[in-house]
Amino acid sequence: MQFTPIFLIVIPILSSLVIYLVKNKSVNYIALFTQALLTILAIAYYLRFQIPNGIDAPLIPIGGWETTVGISLRADSLSMSFVFLTIFSWWMILIYIFDRKKFDYNLLF
Repeated sequence: MQFTPIFLIVIPILSSLVIYLVKNKSVNYIALFTQALLTILAIAYYLRFQIPNGIDAPLIPIGGWETTVGISLRADSLSMSFVFLTIFSWWMILIYIFDRKKFDYNLLF
C-alpha cells in the first residue's frame, strides 16, 4: 500500500504502451481494466490513510536521495483530489469514445 502512488503513475504508462504497440482491436479492453484498477487503488489508498482533516500518507522518496533534495511523492488532500478528478475525467472519456474501438485499433492515440 505504501507504493500505490508509484503504481498510479506507472500502470497507465505501461498499459498505454501495450495498447499502442499491439495492433489488435480487442487489446483496447486493457484501457477499461487499467482504469478500473486505478480507481480501486486510489480509493483504497485514500481510505487507508484518511484522517479527519485530510490524509496522513507516508512520504516516498524516489532515487535514494533525501526528501529535501530529491523527488518525493506525498499524497495530501489536494493531490488526491486531482487524482480523483483525473480518474473521473478518463472514465468519462472512455465511456464516450469506446464505441470507436470498432473502427480504430489505436484508440485514443
